Amino acid sequence: MTWDEMMEDWDTTICKGGLYWSRDRNSAKINQRYYKSTIANAQHVHMSARLYAMTGEAKYLQTADMVYSWLKSSGLITADFSMYDGYLADDPSNCGVEKRDSNEWSYQLGEIISALSFLYKKTQDPKYITDAHVAFAKVQSHFVQNGVIADPVCTASAGACKSPAAYSWALIQSLPDLHAVTPDAEVKTSIETILRTSAAANFQGCNQDWNCIRTLSPGG
Repeated sequence: MTWDEMMEDWDTTICKGGLYWSRDRNSAKINQRYYKSTIANAQHVHMSARLYAMTGEAKYLQTADMVYSWLKSSGLITADFSMYDGYLADDPSNCGVEKRDSNEWSYQLGEIISALSFLYKKTQDPKYITDAHVAFAKVQSHFVQNGVIADPVCTASAGACKSPAAYSWALIQSLPDLHAVTPDAEVKTSIETILRTSAAANFQGCNQDWNCIRTLSPGG
């Protein structure tokens, strides 16, 4: 099972926790041997949250909370829900916040918003929806440009990513998850507006048969 295989890569010997991005500890590439990425950990929080919602098994809730807590305590998730890319965990000296990869990608935030939404729906614990609302505020301030979901890392340099960027899909998918559970009418309205505007922008490349082509980066 994927969940079990991912748990095999949970490691507390360096950086006090975290899942490795790759399972290959013998790779010739140092980042594949030792990189602890935010996306791998955020996806595991999301998977655990969904499995807990489906089964009610305590181990899934415990794991979701454990990995989520590590993301926050490690500095990969900050108080305002900036989410940084990860640590090259080849040495304990690389675990400080000054050593983290400072890139922020929307899919990391999307995975966490979905996870928090499922955890709140199942547990009704307000801590999850409170965090989800803070995370959504980060979406609004950092990942929405002219009303459309976008990754600043992509838009900062022409041709850096395909358009719309693949990174945005996890975030787009997460917003209906939050919309379904939030009791905040203003959040619901904001989500609806962002999704409608983003859809209108993203569907511009579609023809009458709904075949859609993304704009490719040079050589993409």
